[in-house]
Amino acid sequence: MSHSDNNIASNPPVSSNGGINDPAPAVTRWYKFYAIFMVVVYAALAYLGYYFLQNAEVVLAQMKDLAPEDLKIRAIILLAAGAALAISFLASLFQPRTSGAWIFKVILIGIGLGNCCLWIITIPLMVGWLKPETQRWFGRNPGGSQGQNGSPPPIPTA
Repeated sequence: MSHSDNNIASNPPVSSNGGINDPAPAVTRWYKFYAIFMVVVYAALAYLGYYFLQNAEVVLAQMKDLAPEDLKIRAIILLAAGAALAISFLASLFQPRTSGAWIFKVILIGIGLGNCCLWIITIPLMVGWLKPETQRWFGRNPGGSQGQNGSPPPIPTA
């Protein structure tokens, strides 16, 4: 056995997609539940914005201190943000197993971390998502751009 064969035996190569038949980490199943829940939440917010736009008179009759322009602005923000986030979470459910998909989903988990009511879901989800086995399953190198000895690359000088 040559030196290069010994190196391969101790450090088996990782395929770009983590191995086609590798079982998915459990956190990916929990992410699907989280994403479906968030699609429902943000679709409801988008609908609420649409409802406010369509029924401004009814809403303004109940909220006498609110100016019509303020209601319109708030409704448009609810509609746009809710629709954009609902579509983003929905799209994340259909992404292929790539490094980019892992990044996109970690950003969506981070959006959930912005709401303290979701911390009971998003903190364990983020911990599991950042684990090396999850990153490898998506074809990422969990060590990042570290050198052979585990140290970060040198900082370039100008």
